[in-house]
Amino acid sequence: THPEFIAARNLGSAEQDVPMVADGMPVWHALHRFFEGYVGLFYADDAAVQDDEELASYWECLDTRGGASTPHRYGLPALSRRALVDQLTHHAFIATAWHEFVGGLAQYASVPNGLGTKLRPGRDEADVQSFVQGLCLVGLTGIRQPPLLSDWRFLLPQEPPEARDLQTRLLEDLRRVSAEIDARNAA
Repeated sequence: THPEFIAARNLGSAEQDVPMVADGMPVWHALHRFFEGYVGLFYADDAAVQDDEELASYWECLDTRGGASTPHRYGLPALSRRALVDQLTHHAFIATAWHEFVGGLAQYASVPNGLGTKLRPGRDEADVQSFVQGLCLVGLTGIRQPPLLSDWRFLLPQEPPEARDLQTRLLEDLRRVSAEIDARNAA
């Protein structure tokens, strides 16, 4: 999780001076609050989470890296409500806030000897296929995506109605966090 990642950095008194903490943690907490409420609407306890066969299959697939041909697992904790909420929050945070923090890679991927994605003995640059694939990836991910601060309630189930209420609260939380970040940056 993002909080675990930050804690492992042992930043001490400098922690709140690091944007990934000062700006990132409130975003993490807003997303976590949403997923905690959402998962809670559909799963009363750990047993309900563990009894959901599709969810258990998803968890196993995720931990085994989608069934990739590697014996190395991600090392996810045992499936539980808390673990599920943390994992959903993690994915949402990485796909949104984290990507905003780490920015673009275009300057590294736009030259053949920049950001290679394959190891080639005796070579220090990408082959043509890898170079073009990298450019496509950078180009497509550089396109402005639909904003997180949008009304996504239509994607959530109508029942229970609290599901859509949670998205409304998430937007309120994220707008508040955004205003706080803007105010800090203006100071």
